[in-house]
Amino acid sequence: MFTEAQECMDALNIDIDVRKTMKTLSTAEVEMISLARALRNKSKLILMDEPTASLSYGEIEKLFKVMRQLQQQEVTIIFITHKLEEVITIANRVSVLRDGCLVHTDLVKNVNEEKLTAMMIGKTTKKVFPLRSLERSNVIFEVKNLGKKNEFSRLSFQLHQGEIIGIGGLVGSGKEKIARTIIEGNQDEGEIFIKGKKVTLHSPNEARHYNIGYVPADRHLYGLIKLLSIRENTFLSTPLIQYGFIHVKRERELVSDYINLLNIKAWGESQLVRDLSGGNQQKVLLARLLASSGEIFILEEPTRGVDVGAKSEIYQIIQNFSQQDKAILIISSETDELLLLCHKILVMRECQVEGVFDHENASKDLIIETALGVRINHELGEPITHG
Repeated sequence: MFTEAQECMDALNIDIDVRKTMKTLSTAEVEMISLARALRNKSKLILMDEPTASLSYGEIEKLFKVMRQLQQQEVTIIFITHKLEEVITIANRVSVLRDGCLVHTDLVKNVNEEKLTAMMIGKTTKKVFPLRSLERSNVIFEVKNLGKKNEFSRLSFQLHQGEIIGIGGLVGSGKEKIARTIIEGNQDEGEIFIKGKKVTLHSPNEARHYNIGYVPADRHLYGLIKLLSIRENTFLSTPLIQYGFIHVKRERELVSDYINLLNIKAWGESQLVRDLSGGNQQKVLLARLLASSGEIFILEEPTRGVDVGAKSEIYQIIQNFSQQDKAILIISSETDELLLLCHKILVMRECQVEGVFDHENASKDLIIETALGVRINHELGEPITHG
């Protein structure tokens, strides 16, 4: 059995010890083993649904290399993704769906990201989200030398009123644990200050007491209860209480307002969250922030698993929060997202902040190079290691 498994790995140039247990493998390795299994089963059609959602740049390249090898063996791959740059990179032909209907099919060489986006949402999206001025704004939230053993260390930043700070980096760079460490107050070192006062957080409930709102990276596991309604999920943490009872009528009125304000596509506040699209589920979490009356918002992967149209709407919502003087921390794997939304970007590498860039000085190449720890020779396309 091991010999046959190794032959499948070798056929696709996958360097994984076949004697390892699955639970010890990375997400990328699991995806590649799925492809090896398809090869072993002599599959001629493979369906891949958002396979790169949690992968680093390097892992995506490795996965694409295996996919190209399968393509050379006349295996057909249906690749479902929201990441349009990946469609341009890996696909031969592309079909666009909108509202459950086929809109267009074409060869990839005939389209670009802008055209695909327009087809996906039914209009062009060359939209700029102007950042608000931060002149004379107050420091609302600050962390000093925050660290958690084996996860990240020496994290420091100040978050001003109305400011949006982003934290980026590769998968495994340490950024994934920052939000929950802050919210749960389980750091091993460092201090947290709110409006200049040192605070000690012990739980998400205590964080809410300090007007901190949180949107987790995995809305399915940590954010939503899908068998509850939009109203119940919105007020899950902060129900409106009057005379010891939940004020259901007032909650319904407010949620109806949030549905209109955030453009949540639903037939009413009592619709179950499980019946909403990914983008609309994410907006329910943003409605929860509005219901909390928080001043500090921590958003992890705020547009993960949502389509281009919903992503643009969520960006506008985040900018509106900034205009309302909310202090916002965004932790994201989407470099373009950080560049579009943030006044300042911190880039993590090997569990520490490797670089800090103002909006005016940041670029996609600079952020990627910092995250990788290399400088790219763009004429030759080769990495130059610098540490």
